[in-house]
Amino acid sequence: MKYFLLFMMPFLINGSTVESDRDFEIEMNLQNQKISLTCTQGCAWKTLSFDLSQDTSQAVDEFGMSSQKDSNTMYDPQLADFAFVVTYRSDKVVLEGINGTAWKELSYSCPQLSCSRWINKAGVRESR
Repeated sequence: MKYFLLFMMPFLINGSTVESDRDFEIEMNLQNQKISLTCTQGCAWKTLSFDLSQDTSQAVDEFGMSSQKDSNTMYDPQLADFAFVVTYRSDKVVLEGINGTAWKELSYSCPQLSCSRWINKAGVRESR
């Protein structure tokens, strides 16, 4: 048994490295209820933009904007596998992780209706 584990160890280590290379990084800008996203890593798209009025939502995945009801059956090993929903609610941007994120829900305030944040599978931050 221990020889089997020693034999499998390089494959297990190599597999975890591949997974960590498939992160995504997105800059999210909010300007008067208009959201623009710029993906710098892990996406098939470069920029997306959409308007969000109070309490409306938009789903986003590695291939672009999608429906929350869509179950993405496409797969590309060069891309991160993720999906989340963006909602604008009470001067806050709320992100709900659907898959490929370590978070279930994140939110940040944007009282001036103009702000920028960076999002990846680990969370959200103010600067890159």
